[in-house]
Amino acid sequence: LKTNKPDVLLFSFHGIPVKYISAGDPYKAQCELSAKAIAKESGLSDDQWQLVFQSRMGREPWLSPYADKTIAKLAKEGIKKVAVISPGFAVDCLETLEEMAIENKQLFIDNGGEQFDYIQCLNDSDEHAKMFKNIFNL
Repeated sequence: LKTNKPDVLLFSFHGIPVKYISAGDPYKAQCELSAKAIAKESGLSDDQWQLVFQSRMGREPWLSPYADKTIAKLAKEGIKKVAVISPGFAVDCLETLEEMAIENKQLFIDNGGEQFDYIQCLNDSDEHAKMFKNIFNL
């Protein structure tokens, strides 16, 4: 980050209904493995990051912990600086830019947080293109 180091880095993945996981979908385990691998590669200790899920709708339970509830809770617990990254998204969209970078930032500030940084997706960056080139040996 180009800003002050956050107290907590949140890895926010898109949520899905819990019933899918109960039916055998490996999505949650894959999100957990991805977040752990990124945190380890980044040199983060277990207390420096958390996994959350965003973008739930309807009445049935979705994967948790929920991003918005966690963000409000962290601020209420005295965490002043949070950064959020959405590694499951290749490009920023309504759910990352509006829901995460605007709504959840305001939620964090309203509950006592001071600094909320949303780390953008790779989008149309050269690094993104190079990653695909390397993956597909182009």
